[in-house]
Amino acid sequence: MEKVKKSPSWVAIVLWFIFFWPVGVYLLIKKVTNDKSAAMHNSKVLLGIGIFFLFCAFVMITQLFDSSSDTSSTLSGVLFYGAGGGGLIYAAKRLKDTGERYKKFIDIVINQRQTTIDNIASQMGLGYDETVNGLQKMIDKGYFNGAYIDQGNHEIVLLNISNNQPMVNDHITNVNAQQRTVKCPNCGGNNIIYVGQVAECEFCGSPIE
Repeated sequence: MEKVKKSPSWVAIVLWFIFFWPVGVYLLIKKVTNDKSAAMHNSKVLLGIGIFFLFCAFVMITQLFDSSSDTSSTLSGVLFYGAGGGGLIYAAKRLKDTGERYKKFIDIVINQRQTTIDNIASQMGLGYDETVNGLQKMIDKGYFNGAYIDQGNHEIVLLNISNNQPMVNDHITNVNAQQRTVKCPNCGGNNIIYVGQVAECEFCGSPIE
């Protein structure tokens, strides 16, 4: 199993954006790709920056009509910002699609307790191999801690997952006087936590309470 990759800090990303933004863009993409929580909802960040870059490219295009401007450097800027903006918008779309797919996997496997790969594939509308690859990527990224694919039995085996108690509804179920089940607002996974406790979602790492 691959180790979960560490993502760069937001401080480092902001500093690189200030001093040399291409590195900041690279670190931002790495952040939202490897960070479980960020990968679920930060496609809008990439989209916003991509639109800003395209706006910069548009401004530079208008400068081409100014006879006093350096045409060659302006064209370079247009290509640079235009290509960067287009790439970020494409990355945002891919990230959004991936996040939605991961949420659906979590809902089926964790909330619905479905571990048979053939049934998961049917609900996802995917082929068997594509479903296995998707589940394995989530395991490698740490969404299903300790899980593994049992190819012989065509199932995903969940280990170290505390959320194995029956649910009465999608929001809160009293397990005893001290516990309750909470649906993560980020990934949608059901977590069992102590009443009054602020914890991390065991699937995507987002704070829950």
